[in-house]
Order: sequence, then structure tokens, then C-alpha cells
Amino acid sequence: MCFSATVSFSAGIALTAVGTYTLKKSESNDERPFAAIPLLFGIQQILEGFVWLGLQNKFGGPQETQSFIYLFLFIAQVLWPFWVPLSIIQMEKKGKVNAFERTLLILGFSLSLYLGYCLWHYPVSAKIEEHHILYIQHYPKSIAWFSGILYTVVTILPPFFSKMKYMWTLGSLIFVSYGVTALFYEGFVVSVWCFFASIISVAVWLILQQYHKNLSRI
Repeated sequence: MCFSATVSFSAGIALTAVGTYTLKKSESNDERPFAAIPLLFGIQQILEGFVWLGLQNKFGGPQETQSFIYLFLFIAQVLWPFWVPLSIIQMEKKGKVNAFERTLLILGFSLSLYLGYCLWHYPVSAKIEEHHILYIQHYPKSIAWFSGILYTVVTILPPFFSKMKYMWTLGSLIFVSYGVTALFYEGFVVSVWCFFASIISVAVWLILQQYHKNLSRI
């Protein structure tokens, strides 16, 4: 499988369209963070498309490329750890959110703060290697393994603990995509897993449809 600027831009445009549609179809403020997931992934993929072009010297200069690298990593590493659990909790019926879901949100928010601090204070760069983008982050190595495990936990587990119908399918797809990425694309997890997860986020539309059906029966 070969990834490129064309693939990133194509996925980004398609997901932006899906995300715009799901936001338009959302019926309350509680739904909108979850409905916005495809749109945010679309923006993320478009940003990585510009990273591709910058690294290939086809767009802008080093400063512009670095800006797109930071923007991509901000969404990929700072936004998602708290956005995923928050967006799911927002859709739960009042009083139905369990303690573990709240714990995942607290952990996700804490991780976002930490990764945001690292992104601000430590140098990051990127390069094209084996038809993929390798993001090089000089974060503290002493807890890199822990933050990596925690990131996986707060972005994969929330759908499994939601009481909404079919939400577990989203978690399952993201889990499988992570396994495939870690197994076959070791070293490129930040880029490749984000790509797989972005495509999977189309499932948000199906989950929202079922969510609206359940509301109409109440």
C-alpha cells in the first residue's frame, strides 16, 4: 500500500463532505462533537497532504511545511485524546455515564495537556520514508511508552463502554486498524493509523442514524 499527497487530499475532501453532512444532520449540541469527528479527520488528512507536498518541495518552504507538521500533530495527538471520550459522553443519557467513562475523559484530557506541552517545547520534524511520512518527535523518552499506551486506551476504549447501539463497532474497527498499523507499519503509526481511523470515522454517520431512531422511539 502506498500513501501520498493525492491519497491524503482525496480522503480529506471526502471526509470533509461526510463530516459536513453529519453536522448538518445533528439535532442537538450534545451530538455535534461526535458528528464533527469525520470533519476533523478530513481537516487532518488535508493538513497531511500539505506535509507531503512540503517534504517533496512542491509547496511552500521549510517554515510552511513545519507549520503543517505542527497542525497535523496537534489534531492527531492533542485533540483526539480528550475529544473521543468527551464526544461519546456528551451523547449518553443523563445519569447513564459510568465512572470508568469519566475516568477515561480525565485521563484523555491530562494526556492532551502533556502532549500539547511536549509539542510546544520539544522539536518535531518529518520525512518521507518507504512511501510513508515518519514523524520524528524528541519527547522525553522516559515516559514515551506510557503516554503511547495511554493514548491507545483513551482513544479505543470509550466506544466499548458506551451504551449506544453499534458504538462498539466503531471501537472494534479502530482497534483492528491499530493492530494492523502496529504490525505492518511499525514506525509510521502516527501517520498510517490516523489515515485508517479517518476512513473508519465514516461509521459515525451510521451510529448517528441509529441514535436518532432510538430518540424517536422515546
